[in-house]
Amino acid sequence: SARLELDELRYAARRIEQVIARARVERGRAVLDVRGALQGGRLAGDASARPFDSVTTFVIRRAALDSVDLGTLLGRPDLAGPVTVGATGNGRWGESAKAVKARVTVAPSRLGQVQVTRGILDAELAGERLTYEAALRTTGGSFALEGDGRPMADVPSYVVRAGRVDSLDLGTLLGRDTLSTDLGARFTASLAGTGIDSMLARLDFELLPSR
Repeated sequence: SARLELDELRYAARRIEQVIARARVERGRAVLDVRGALQGGRLAGDASARPFDSVTTFVIRRAALDSVDLGTLLGRPDLAGPVTVGATGNGRWGESAKAVKARVTVAPSRLGQVQVTRGILDAELAGERLTYEAALRTTGGSFALEGDGRPMADVPSYVVRAGRVDSLDLGTLLGRDTLSTDLGARFTASLAGTGIDSMLARLDFELLPSR
């Protein structure tokens, strides 16, 4: 077992305080628990794994940021504001078995002038195939994607089978009051390749009645 306590760490405007991390390994099972203050908010993590088995298994019961100022933390003061986001997941990882499921949720948050009212991402990796579905609703519009990909193939590829943008207000997103818009669109896309020279990309975009 191990325990780490960090009273305070500052770097320019970035700040971490009162972090306590506990780790324990017992009969092949590892457990990690982290709590602390981060950039005006709180962070928390609770996970377990069996890293020494032939196939590693893990469970992320909770990984969360509560009211953390991500803009300041990332050196982007234009995106300052409290962000609340959480994640859960589980999986198996080995030579013959790769399977991961994860969910990320965004609670009401703020990034600069943009208010985020709700967000969700569900992703699943089974073997080499990744499937995902994501949606985000903000005061500057809403976005939704669903598709799949093969990120670990010799030639990685990704597909957006259905993409949607509704009530997109560029003025709100860009901080320009004179650029008020109401845009809607549907699109599909695909991308394959390991570099610019070998990349193949396609975008089919339909602009709906907009302002």
